[in-house]
Amino acid sequence: MNIAKFDGEILHPVYCKYDGQTGEQDAYIYLNSKTETLYADYNAEIGSAIFADCWNNHTLAWNIQSNLTAEELNELLKRIAPLAERVLSAYESKWDGNNHVGTYEDYDAPRAMEEIEEICNDTETSSKGVWDAEDWYRDDRQLMVTKDMSEEDLCTLAEQLEEEAESEGITVVGTLEYLKGVVLNKNGG
Repeated sequence: MNIAKFDGEILHPVYCKYDGQTGEQDAYIYLNSKTETLYADYNAEIGSAIFADCWNNHTLAWNIQSNLTAEELNELLKRIAPLAERVLSAYESKWDGNNHVGTYEDYDAPRAMEEIEEICNDTETSSKGVWDAEDWYRDDRQLMVTKDMSEEDLCTLAEQLEEEAESEGITVVGTLEYLKGVVLNKNGG
């Protein structure tokens, strides 16, 4: 079985919140039984639509917190790998009259799936989480933003602020947009 691990380059790699959306995308541990791959990712579909292989049970999904760190995700994947192996050993693709669907008829597979679900439900982050910039930088007077800052200056400042937050175990999203809003407000906009 292949386990897709995170390199740690991104602190919270399965967190995604699209512009205009009020909440983040759901995150999952996936077991692709066709490719025998165990991985974590967010559901890229707005509204959390289910992709065909998941609908047809070739890929199984267990909900996880989207604010788990790369290190926590790697540990979670490692912890559930033996259970995933038990699930894969029971996998068969069968024609149901309409589609090829994944089946897991071995007695042990459903028990392993339940254990994976329990572990996923019980796994919480020890990081300080993911914050929207407007929530994290409540007092914009501390940001040292001036009304005549260029786009390049704002990009540099946003990058510095996000790196500073990440060093404290926090991912801040939307920093550049927030800083642009601060400049706009300082200019009377």
